[in-house]
Order: sequence, then structure tokens, then C-alpha cells
Amino acid sequence: MRSVEVSAKSVKDALEQGLQQLGLEEEQVTYDILEEPTKGILGLLSKPAKIVITEKFNPEKFVKGFLIEFLEHFNVSFVIDLKQDQSSLKVNITGEDLGVLIGKHGKTLDSIQYITNLALNRKTEEYFRVVIDVNNYREKREETLVSLANRLASKAINTKRKVLLEPMNAMERRIIHSTLNDSTTVKTYSVGEEPFRKVAIEPK
Repeated sequence: MRSVEVSAKSVKDALEQGLQQLGLEEEQVTYDILEEPTKGILGLLSKPAKIVITEKFNPEKFVKGFLIEFLEHFNVSFVIDLKQDQSSLKVNITGEDLGVLIGKHGKTLDSIQYITNLALNRKTEEYFRVVIDVNNYREKREETLVSLANRLASKAINTKRKVLLEPMNAMERRIIHSTLNDSTTVKTYSVGEEPFRKVAIEPK
């Protein structure tokens, strides 16, 4: 975070000068008054105001900078789009040939997301949840999982036997559970230990 020390005739003038130097708006900074201005006697021995202005921590700016630096190691071209919603950040990375950022069943993407969450939350007292997607992979994956859940639920009903899905991360397991949550014919539950935990679909 950038900071600057400024002296001026008044605190207001010092703040305006500092904001101009940093290229920021007042709501983007905090400032501490180091010295109040004094008028002196007959204009003599007067002292200017002195303040230090510090840029507020910006989660969106931090995440974008972190990802740009981190993803350079993959030697791919990409564009990062971020949207902040209260205490969460949604990041979509777009570009061509970005499969290397996704990995098998999104495992590389999950790792990138995990590392980014760690890096951000070490910098701020308030917890932020970062969800990273690449070329809308997660949205497409969710559609695939919903279809898979319904298909395997039908299989469990027809065979009257429990069906086990492949190991999935917590987010994907949640999609399966949510899809079949209101079913009157099957129930779902998770079995096994991470990273091999999987969902079971069983006839009621």
C-alpha cells in the first residue's frame, strides 16, 4: 500500500495535495495528522499542517496483481475480470488455450483458487472468499454435474442399488447434494476422506 507525507497551509489542503499525488479519491485512503497548523504571531513562526496519507487495502486490486504475477509462470495470454460482492470476489479469467489453468476436473484451477484465497486473507482482517473461474469452466461443469446427478439418480432407482460417484472437491459435491436435495426417491451423502471423498446416491 502506498503512502505519502504532505505539508500544506491546512489539513484540507494537505489532503487534497496528497490525493492528487496518489491519484486517489478520499474514500480510498486513510490519513493521520502529524502536526496541526499554527498561525504564529503576526504571521511569524507559523507552521504548516503535516499529514501522512495511506492508501486503503484494496482486495480487488491485490487479487488482480497477485494473479497476473502468478499466472505469468504458465506462459499463457489472459484477461482478468473481477467483481466484488461484499466479502467475496468473483474472478473470471478468459483467453485461448487456458486448459493448463484448469487441469483434470478443475484440480489446477482449485489449487490456484486456494493459493489466491490464502494470499488475500493473510493481508486483511476481514475474511474474503475468492471464487476463480476460467472461460466459465465452473458454470459449464455445474451443468454437467447437475445432469450427472439426475442420470445416476435414475440408475440408482432402476437398479435399486447405491451408486458411487468419482471423487470430487467440496464445491462439486455440494452441487450433487443440492440437485437431489428435494428428491423423494433417492438420498445423497458423502463418504471417504479427502482428497478421495465422493458422493453416494442411494434409493430411499
